[in-house]
Amino acid sequence: MYSKFRIVNKIMKLCKIPQNVRYNTLSLFIKNNYVPTDIEAFSFLKSISSYPTGSSINEDRGISDKDKYNLSIIIPAYNADKFITQCLDSISKQITTYRFQAIVVNDGSTDETLKIIEEFERKYPKIFKCITQENKGFSGARNTGLDYVNSEYLAFVDSDDIVSVDFVEMLLANAYKNSADIVEGSYQKVKENGHLQKALIHKNRNSVDPYDNLYGYPWGKIYRTELFNNVKFPEGFWYEDTVGMYRIWPKAKKVSTISSVIYYYRINNSGITFSSRGKKKAIDSVYVTKQLLEDCAELQEEITYSLYDFTLYQMAMNFHRIRLLDKEILINAFSVMSKLLDEYFPANKFNTKSQQLKIIQDSLRKRDYKMFVSYCLSM
Repeated sequence: MYSKFRIVNKIMKLCKIPQNVRYNTLSLFIKNNYVPTDIEAFSFLKSISSYPTGSSINEDRGISDKDKYNLSIIIPAYNADKFITQCLDSISKQITTYRFQAIVVNDGSTDETLKIIEEFERKYPKIFKCITQENKGFSGARNTGLDYVNSEYLAFVDSDDIVSVDFVEMLLANAYKNSADIVEGSYQKVKENGHLQKALIHKNRNSVDPYDNLYGYPWGKIYRTELFNNVKFPEGFWYEDTVGMYRIWPKAKKVSTISSVIYYYRINNSGITFSSRGKKKAIDSVYVTKQLLEDCAELQEEITYSLYDFTLYQMAMNFHRIRLLDKEILINAFSVMSKLLDEYFPANKFNTKSQQLKIIQDSLRKRDYKMFVSYCLSM
């Protein structure tokens, strides 16, 4: 849906036409529609794609033997034999003064993944710990890894990615120096054939706002383990990484960034980012937003202005993830998102100061579908 409008927007972008002009132009051709009530809309969406039963709330883990390691690295692995050797090899070559352990969770692989992991465990018993389970998906594998953490900090590494030789040293040194709860490094994109692509470079900053400076992936950074004490990845959802922005970032008192490239992210054309396009389960993007807001409310966690602005951005992201689905689905998803904004961020308390996000806010408050779609397409 709306593919031709995205093409028009791309052409206008190439011509360096300002966003407000692009938005006004697109709005001339997009019609407004009747928006059903949120109850009707939510029932309709569930008839299209079922709502997962997972939650981000976990019982306090009460980390045991906390001082055994400085860092635990959680690596979920499912049918990863094509690249996992490179990944684990980069972990084994760390040059660091810190104590660390890599917890590799074999998530029911049917290829040679388990064999490769066990070989590394035998060769480097002080570094690798192998855990095997029935397939539970990315969230389930990461959650299992979290249950085995016994360190002050933790990190996530995907099984097809690579870390620099100073990954552990650089991130931990900064964390201890600045008493940081989260430290994120720069990362380099890598094609499947190994060719380097664009690098995303941070500035060296001792204290930053995570919502303005961090990228949303769980990898490429370290976290103080306590941040995850009552948190888990919501199982059954696509886009479960969103848990970080709702449950982890708000609890971080100090966040730092470093300019060094410490992570090499392999572009995976079979990953969720690409494979979810046009799939009905992409509605999970709306579902996981709803679930995380419910979890925050249940735990009575603070709802900040930063989280509000992020949620406005997330609503636009939700649209882009489902935009290839039928228009009826988009309209009903819009209704649900409008309700979420009113329920968790009442207008008498929250009013964004961001000019970029104001149109998204106003369109959701007014339930103006045309305004919302036109602006999302112009982004």
